[in-house]
Parts: sequence; structure tokens; C-alpha cells
Amino acid sequence: MCFNDGGDGGASDYRKAEEERQRKTIEQQNAINAVFDTYDDDFTQQQTQNYLDYANPQIQEQFGDAMDGLRFALDRQGITRSSMAAERKAKAQKALAREQIAAANRAETFAGETKKALESARREVLTDAGSLADANAAASLATRSAAANARPPTYEPLYDIFRDITAGLATQADLERRNSARYPGVLFDTGSSARTVKG
Repeated sequence: MCFNDGGDGGASDYRKAEEERQRKTIEQQNAINAVFDTYDDDFTQQQTQNYLDYANPQIQEQFGDAMDGLRFALDRQGITRSSMAAERKAKAQKALAREQIAAANRAETFAGETKKALESARREVLTDAGSLADANAAASLATRSAAANARPPTYEPLYDIFRDITAGLATQADLERRNSARYPGVLFDTGSSARTVKG
């Protein structure tokens, strides 16, 4: 570029060129930030909700199936009103709460990872802004980069998450029945005979 020194050694021309460069840079940065700023806290919250909308129906459906299976297993063993039944139902409720908390944690993780990816993409586009023609080109690059990094991850299906609710139930019930049949009361050896001590 050729500068007319205008009697000041070209300082004014250099100053104008630098001012123009800075103006162009600021316009590009503003265009880039305007694109990425649309991915705000509301967007992050929606990312969180997206996973919950995916996971919670699976959790509820599998929990319902597991409870149906538990009721069937308890009824088949004839122990629907037993302490074991109460223990298994309490265990099921704890498992439900645990899975709901785990799903919420995964949702926060997915949303956080997306937010980090977007911020990384913003920094990269801002770094590249100087090589772009103008603010429109900067906005176009920012739009493509943001869209690519805002895509939700591929969620893994939830498989058989309540399988432990009925695990070992038949074996435990059979063992308790055998013990009950073998020892209907508490027996104490008196030497010549045994007597049943009733509470």
C-alpha cells in the first residue's frame, strides 16, 4: 500500500489505515458475538431439558414394568403382604430416585459440554476473524460453527435399569418357606423332650 506522507512522513495515512483495520475488526467481533450470544442460559437449560425428556419416559416405563414384575413375583410366591414384599417395594422406590438423580446429572453434563464446545468455537472464530473479508463473512462463519457445536449428543438408551428389584426373589422366598416349615416355632432342647415357646 502506498501512503502519501502529507508532510508528516505518512503518519496520518498509517493512522487512518490502523483505525480502519480496528473498525473492521470490531465489526467482525460484534457480528461473531451476536451469533454466539443467542446460545444463552435459556439454550443451556433447554439442552438439559432435552435429555430429561429423553430419559425420564424410559425410566418411568421401565419402573412400571419392574413393579408389575415385582407384584407378579410376590403373588406367585404368596408373599404379597410379607416383610420381604415391603423391603422390595422400598428398594424399588430408592432405585427410582437414584435413576432420576442420575438422569438429572447426565442432563447437566450434556448441557455443560455443549456450552464449553460453543465457547471454544467462539474463541476459534474470533481468532480467525482477521482473515475474513467483512462482518458478513464473520457472521456466516460463526453461524456455521455455532450450529455444528450446538448439536445435541447421541443419547444412549437406558436398558433394564431396574433388574435388581426382583433379583433372587424366588430363591429367598423358597428359603424362608423351607425354614418356616422346618421350624414352625422356636425349639429348645430340654434333654428328654422339646417344647415350643410361644411369644
